[in-house]
Amino acid sequence: MSSITYNDLHKDCYVSLKDTSYDNTNKSYMIDSELSVINFDSVKNKFASLMHISSPSSVDAIYQDGDIYYLIEFKDTAVKEYTLHKKLYDTVIIMSYLYNCSINEMKDKCIYIVVYNEEKNQNISSKKYIENSSYFDKIKNFSDNIIAFHLDVYKGYLCKNIYTYTSDEFKIKFVAKYDTA
Repeated sequence: MSSITYNDLHKDCYVSLKDTSYDNTNKSYMIDSELSVINFDSVKNKFASLMHISSPSSVDAIYQDGDIYYLIEFKDTAVKEYTLHKKLYDTVIIMSYLYNCSINEMKDKCIYIVVYNEEKNQNISSKKYIENSSYFDKIKNFSDNIIAFHLDVYKGYLCKNIYTYTSDEFKIKFVAKYDTA
């Protein structure tokens, strides 16, 4: 396996961001964007097969911008926090193995983005509580990134930063920036 690299595994795994946002349960797309991304589920499956291991979890897509890797997970159903945590952890482990670098090196290159369906996640932990707080304006002055699903524990540990966006927020803050087509 040491002669197989990330580039070898992902070369035929490029798809549109729209394709990676497809939800089998709802038979719908969360995002309508032709931005080219790596279908990391495919990379993970190839990696697991080569390593002869049962399939680990992984994020849906990776978008590379220079030395930064945006690890993108779409959740069009009610979110199970443990699933999001495991997907981040397994993805970083796989990437560190394929890039032959430590997790400490990977954490400075990875940004985790969870795109969730707001209607199906009305009671998300910290985000709604903070947004509905009378102190929100004061808190927002310190940071415009409120991390939901208890993912904040991984910031600086497994990745450089973490964002939890509704699909509308993701379209404004990410897709509009990178999908220039």
